[in-house]
Amino acid sequence: MKSRDPMKGARKLKTKREAIFNDLRERIIRRHIVPGAKLSDSKLAEEYGVSRTVIRHILRDLERRGLIETHRNRGIFAIRMDGNYIMELLEIREALDALMARLSAQRSTPEDWKGLETLFDDECAKLIQNLDFEGYLKRVAIFHNRMVETTRNQQLQQLIDSIYDRIKMVMRRTVILPQRAERSIIENREVLKAILDKDPDRAEAINRERIRKIRENVQQYQDFIL
Repeated sequence: MKSRDPMKGARKLKTKREAIFNDLRERIIRRHIVPGAKLSDSKLAEEYGVSRTVIRHILRDLERRGLIETHRNRGIFAIRMDGNYIMELLEIREALDALMARLSAQRSTPEDWKGLETLFDDECAKLIQNLDFEGYLKRVAIFHNRMVETTRNQQLQQLIDSIYDRIKMVMRRTVILPQRAERSIIENREVLKAILDKDPDRAEAINRERIRKIRENVQQYQDFIL
C-alpha cells in the first residue's frame, strides 16, 4: 500500500487555491461579478468544490488587492468604485506611471525590449478598428509589465502592483470611450519610442499627460462608465 504524500496534497491545494483566486479576480475585474455584489463564502465553496476555510483565505487575498470590501454586520462585497474613488486612483497612477516610464528609460537596455519594438504597430491599430479591445489591452499589459520590470525598483513594483487590478477595471471602462483607444495607441507608441531613445524626460512627460487625459475622459463620461 502506497503511503500518502502530504506535500503533494499541499501543493495540489495551493495550485487549486491560486486557480480559484485568479478566476475570482478576473470575474471581478471584468465585472462578471457586478460591482457591489454580495459574496457568500458558502456558495463560493460549493461552486469551486473547496472548503469555506479555503474560500475565506482567498477572499482575504482579494481584499488586500482592493477588489472586495468587508462591511461589518453586512458581509463581503465586490468593490464599487464611484467617481471620486476613480479620480483618486488615477491621481496616484499619474505619479507612479510617470516615475515608471522615467526609470525604465534610464535603466532598461535594448535587449529588454527585443521583440516588443512593434508592440503598437499597424496590427495593433487593426485590433481597435475591429473592436478587439481585449486584444489591445493584452498588448498594453505586456508593455506595462515590461516597463515595471525594467525600472529595477522593487518598491515601485510593489506599489504599482498593489493598485493595478483596480487600474485594469478602470481601463476596461475607458478604452471604449470615443477615440480613447486610438489616442492610447499613439501615446503608448510615443512612450515606447522615448524609452528606446533613452529619453527619460520625454517618457515621463508623455506618460503623465496620458493619465491626465484619461482623468479628463472619466470626468466627462462618468455618468456612462460608472
